[in-house]
Amino acid sequence: MTSKNQRGFMLIELILVLALVGLVLAIGWNVFGLGQKAWQNLQLKLEAEAAVRLTSQIISRELNYASFMEIRNDGNMWTSSEVKNGDRIIFVNSGDVILREITAAGNTDIIIASMERGNLDLSMAKRLNAANSNKPIANSLDFTVNARNNNAQLIYSSASAVMLSNMLPNTGVPISDISLYSKPTNCTPGTRILYRTEVDKFDPSSPGGGFSCGW
Repeated sequence: MTSKNQRGFMLIELILVLALVGLVLAIGWNVFGLGQKAWQNLQLKLEAEAAVRLTSQIISRELNYASFMEIRNDGNMWTSSEVKNGDRIIFVNSGDVILREITAAGNTDIIIASMERGNLDLSMAKRLNAANSNKPIANSLDFTVNARNNNAQLIYSSASAVMLSNMLPNTGVPISDISLYSKPTNCTPGTRILYRTEVDKFDPSSPGGGFSCGW
C-alpha cells in the first residue's frame, strides 16, 4: 500500500539538487586543474634545474684544463680553416646545449643537455680586470646557463666561473673582428666558445757528457 503522505520530488527540488551537484563538480574540477598545473610547473622547474646544473658541471669540467679559448656570438661559427683537430666547441642549437668535437674524420656533435618543455641558452664572458676594465683576465671565464619555458620566460638560471689551469701565455685572447674580448670595443658576453687543451710539453735536452746515467 502507498501512504497518502508519500510524494515524489517536485521540479524545483530536482533543479536545486542538480545545481548543487553541478557546483560541487565545477569546484572539484577547478581544484583538480589548479593542482595539475602546480604539478606541471614543479616538474618543469625540476627539469630546468637539472638541465642547467648538468650543463654548468660539464662546462666547468671541460674548460678546467683548456689552454686556449675564444668566445663568439651566434652567427659567427668557426670555419674549417679556423679550427684544429681536437678542438671543441660548446654552443646552443634549437634550445639544446651542444658539444662539438673537431676530428679528422669530421665533426661529432653531442647533446650536453636539453629540455622537453623549454629551451636553454648560454652567456659567456671573460672576467675583466678590476684595475683595468678594458683588459680581461685571460685564464678566467664567467658563464651563465638559463632555462626558459616555451614562452621564453626564465625558469631557472645559474652563474658560474671557471679558471683555465693550462692557459698558454699570449694566446688566450685571439685578435679578430668577431672574436669577443680581443679588443676594447667588443668585450660583450658571447653565446659560444671554442677551446683546446694543447700544452707545451717539457722536452729535456742532454745535460752534456761525463754522466754515468741519464742521456
